[in-house]
Amino acid sequence: MLYHEGTVEDITWRKQAEQARHQLLRRTGTAQEEECQCVSRELHDQLGQELAALNKMLRAGAAGYVLKRAAAKELAQAKR
Repeated sequence: MLYHEGTVEDITWRKQAEQARHQLLRRTGTAQEEECQCVSRELHDQLGQELAALNKMLRAGAAGYVLKRAAAKELAQAKR
């Protein structure tokens, strides 16, 4: 006859808690990734709009400069 002494413990709740923890960590990571992508998109869009506006202002400034130079040249020739 064999004799064995010990205890039996139900660890079902522990396993369930561990699974819930893993799922929560996975969802948290996914949420963080989605938030990073959203912020990235917003920054990209905002920067693109600002660069487009700056480009437009620079082109307008350059065109104005060319017109002023042409007018100054004509004025100088008219004075001769």
